[in-house]
Amino acid sequence: MKNTKVFFPLAFALIFASSSCKKNELTPTGTNSTSTFSTYLQNTTINNASELGYLDFSCIGISDGGTTNNYTHFYGAIFTNPLDSGGNYMDVGTISISNSNGSFSKSHSNAPPYFQTNISGKSSLFGSSATVFFPGNSSLGIDTFSNNFYLPLPVMITSSTSSSISSSSSYQINWNTDANNQNGIVIGIYYSSMLNRIIDSTMQTTDKLWTVTTTDNGSYTIPSAVLSTFPQGSHIDIYVGRAAATPYLIGNSKSINLFSSSYSKLSKKLN
Repeated sequence: MKNTKVFFPLAFALIFASSSCKKNELTPTGTNSTSTFSTYLQNTTINNASELGYLDFSCIGISDGGTTNNYTHFYGAIFTNPLDSGGNYMDVGTISISNSNGSFSKSHSNAPPYFQTNISGKSSLFGSSATVFFPGNSSLGIDTFSNNFYLPLPVMITSSTSSSISSSSSYQINWNTDANNQNGIVIGIYYSSMLNRIIDSTMQTTDKLWTVTTTDNGSYTIPSAVLSTFPQGSHIDIYVGRAAATPYLIGNSKSINLFSSSYSKLSKKLN
């Protein structure tokens, strides 16, 4: 199996040819009015018609500008047919991920499939190569799976601790770098119409997500020209995220996508 590195975030086009796999580079920059930041990261990986499913390992942080609190999230689904919308989940046994810092696992469940969150202490798994394992299902032609996979270092945001920022000025956001991350960083700004309209019913009725890709160098300045496109007086979430994704064959012409992300959120009022 040949794994190639990609720039993140991506609208990953996962193409399998015989026993090898590759990814196409796409670097979207701009506004998406229909997706939150987390679903944006997930949806960019699940777009291959022949893919049976995916496993997602995420480390999610909430920052006040000075400190960041992280929790981990383990989610996935493997289907009997490629991306089956009918809910026919495939039982491949207990899925686990482990390295020298610890491990966690989840047995098969249909409601929801392979789901676990707020996994205490497991953020130590991130920033290293871990082993993903499941026993497979020989009757369905699914092999035993055991592969190493890199989980990006948890993102720790450091920025101003003020609760508000000006839309007429640029805003610098800083984070810890990951020397092993060669896939770049996503900066995102998300406006939630639902949450803002609870506070002020006159606020804009549609969600808005702006994203940009940059190098993982620890700093990015958001231009005022971007901030001024969001509603004045609104509450926005600023995200910094990195990720890794790799497709693998799990049987004859069957594949899954391993996806891991680390991202943190900083909430501000836009004046």
